[in-house]
Amino acid sequence: MITAFVPTLNNEKTIGRVLKAIKAQTVRPKRIIVIDSGSADATESICLDAGVEFYPKSYFGDFEILGLGRARNRILELIDTPYLLSVDSDIILRPDHIEKILPMFAEDPAIAGIAGRQIELNRIHMGDKCRALVDMRDLYNESRKLKDEFRPFLMGSNNIYRTDALHIVGMAENGNKFRPFEDAFMSNYEDADVGHKLTKHGYKLLWTPSVPTYHLQKDDVRSYINRAYRYRVFKWLRNGGFETEEAYAGKIEHNINYVRMGINIITEKQRSYLAYPFFLAGFSFFIEDILHFEQGHPMARKIYNSFLKSMEHCKSEELKRGILEFNRLILDNITLERTEEYDERILEWFLSLADLSAFHKKFPAMHDTKLTETDENTRISCLTASKKRMEAEENLNIYGNFKVMLMNLPWRKENGRYGVRAGSRWPHTYDMGRYDSALPPYIPYPFFLGHTFSLLQRAGISSWMCDAVAEGYTEEEAIFEAFGYEPNLIIAEVSVPSLTGDLKTLSDIKAFLPDTKICITGPLPKDIIAQLKEKSFIDHIIDGEYEFAALKLAQDLKHKRMTQKTVPMERQDDYAQLPVPERLFTPFYNYNDRPVAALKYPSLQIQLSRGCPFGCSFCVLPSVFYGDRYRKGDIVKAVNEIEKNLKTFGIQSFYADDDTFNVDKRHVAAFAQELIDRGLNLPWMAMARADTLNDKELLTLLKQSGLIGLKFGIESTNQAVLAEMNKKLNIEKCQETFEICRELGIGIHLTFTLGYLADTPVTAENTFRWLIGQNPDSMQVSLTIPFPGTPMFDTLKNMNVLTDMNMDGYDGADNLPFETPMGRERVKMLKQQWIAAWLAFKKGERTEASQLTAFSDPNGLSEYIGSRL
Repeated sequence: MITAFVPTLNNEKTIGRVLKAIKAQTVRPKRIIVIDSGSADATESICLDAGVEFYPKSYFGDFEILGLGRARNRILELIDTPYLLSVDSDIILRPDHIEKILPMFAEDPAIAGIAGRQIELNRIHMGDKCRALVDMRDLYNESRKLKDEFRPFLMGSNNIYRTDALHIVGMAENGNKFRPFEDAFMSNYEDADVGHKLTKHGYKLLWTPSVPTYHLQKDDVRSYINRAYRYRVFKWLRNGGFETEEAYAGKIEHNINYVRMGINIITEKQRSYLAYPFFLAGFSFFIEDILHFEQGHPMARKIYNSFLKSMEHCKSEELKRGILEFNRLILDNITLERTEEYDERILEWFLSLADLSAFHKKFPAMHDTKLTETDENTRISCLTASKKRMEAEENLNIYGNFKVMLMNLPWRKENGRYGVRAGSRWPHTYDMGRYDSALPPYIPYPFFLGHTFSLLQRAGISSWMCDAVAEGYTEEEAIFEAFGYEPNLIIAEVSVPSLTGDLKTLSDIKAFLPDTKICITGPLPKDIIAQLKEKSFIDHIIDGEYEFAALKLAQDLKHKRMTQKTVPMERQDDYAQLPVPERLFTPFYNYNDRPVAALKYPSLQIQLSRGCPFGCSFCVLPSVFYGDRYRKGDIVKAVNEIEKNLKTFGIQSFYADDDTFNVDKRHVAAFAQELIDRGLNLPWMAMARADTLNDKELLTLLKQSGLIGLKFGIESTNQAVLAEMNKKLNIEKCQETFEICRELGIGIHLTFTLGYLADTPVTAENTFRWLIGQNPDSMQVSLTIPFPGTPMFDTLKNMNVLTDMNMDGYDGADNLPFETPMGRERVKMLKQQWIAAWLAFKKGERTEASQLTAFSDPNGLSEYIGSRL
């Protein structure tokens, strides 16, 4: 019925897996034939050991290299089956590949060939990411949104053809039924050519996303650019594209459109760390073209002159050096003299790259709602950081005999909401319909994952960190990054409100990787951990803060030592001993926590301490993750980190994201003094406690070090409400702190919560009046969420108040999972009216009583707001 054919050349690393997948087909091929173009590695012995037919190039004649075109023709001489499955020697098929595709031919007799969707499995290195995201666009859209379609050609990497259709085309085009392909196409374009012939003769070629295949190709940035260029230049060489300037005009547009497409995709998907490869390609495609013109061709001179001219306008010497070095071999062998001859289109394109205007005006901050455009230095820093990442990849310990993958799994809801968890003390989702970007405006840095990754690297354990939330990944992208990496251990940080989706994603990963150990961790209460222990696809659970516990688990598994399903927390009394968290191999420019615009983008998130002794009943991390122990970090190390990120990423501010920044005043003062001593006068903010910071001397020092604002959790001004949350806050001392801040010019950002049992329309109105009276620079208000494991959750559960025990509903953004004396719907209305009235107040607009109906005294509140304008 069908023959399986694998053309190959030096594919010892992958062909064994390819043949194993073919032999595992539920519909077995009559024969499995490998045609080799001249391998010098162990390909032949692997094929023979696999028990398949192997034909070396010498079988077909005296060829230096057989090539793809010849191989695809010669296979037709060897088979007698009505169907031919062609699979490249780096493509993995699912067991039901043939079983699914063959019946599709019966649906339309005009169908000559069918191919499945090709998914890139290697998605770690920048070259691989570029190929997957731009060249293949394999997961650009989710599979469920894709439909079968007829295409002008099928990729040669995976397809099934009707043998008779190939015979007919071979006879019609080349006078030989065994020659439908062109022998001259040695390495590519043979698939596009035969597709053109088949469609010309009335045949249809079907592409179906319902049959996925998996590509094992690996690329660094150079091989990716070279491969992308070779694949595209072929048709222009064949069709005389380098003979005249008129003929070359189409190639100019082709080069520009490809690179522009790449820039647009990485901008849309917010993968700004891939900017440098496309910046390089924008020049390199044209520099490579110079080699294809005849000696002395005027177009070659115009390209060369346009390139040299653009280099005079390059905004960054480092980027300029990178372009010259990347193209050194070609440039050193160009003998053209520089003249004033230019091609206007090419020069305009080169200049747009050199001055970075080829990138969107908001690049790379597409999700930042406080910006309309980024400055030139930010774009330069983003490109140079991308370059540094490319150069550092080869020194990172990613691949080895034992690999660990750290994951912050994607959190997307069917209703279009997008969640953040790792790095946030308040897991919550955003309505993405409100934003014109792939990401929400707030993306926290996942400190636990970052520290763990640095620990693993320091210990010599091959590892990779996948922050799918900050990457903007879909579930498919996260799953296939894991599938391609094939780690021995996956450690995923999860949260209670995202747990349903987290478990589904991990279960799907386990289906692809049954031998991989799955470990979950995160702020999970004991009863949920007990339930998770029953999940067969979960091998380990780390209970509590996990950096050192994760390292120990990895070491135990690597050395095949006995492990437990529930891994106890390794006490981390010396927080200062943790290594600096990884930044370069993360989507750095996506991390964003800027309560006010004055905290300039890009902004670094750092931590100087861990823990909080104040015991608020709603706070999940101290309650569930690491207790109320307060531990200080190393001040010098923290300031070193700020300096390093200033040089690497061009940060323009930073945010101290401690649980409570000002627990130890001497620690805070020492940090400020270190900043002053080093001249690091960057604007910065911190999350602090208001009633313990009424210290003018300390605040003056902080201001001198660059402090521009403080974020304070107030929640409520009513003592009964504060008592319910065990927040022993002295409102009078808070006001003293605010007075000092205003005097010193330190901005104030306040946070509030609505929905406690003691909350009433009166308490809410009084707190709102107090907010208007204080008139901070900014504020935020949230609904109460009693996260499981917190004292608040336990209290409400014991009172039988909780009406929603579906943990998916414990989303810190838009849900109140219990009924209150005030009424759930009224609390939600209060939040909406609170926000609307606040925004109007900050604009100098009065809010009418009809818009304040959820408060206790709409008329009185409206008048009060008006009196404060």
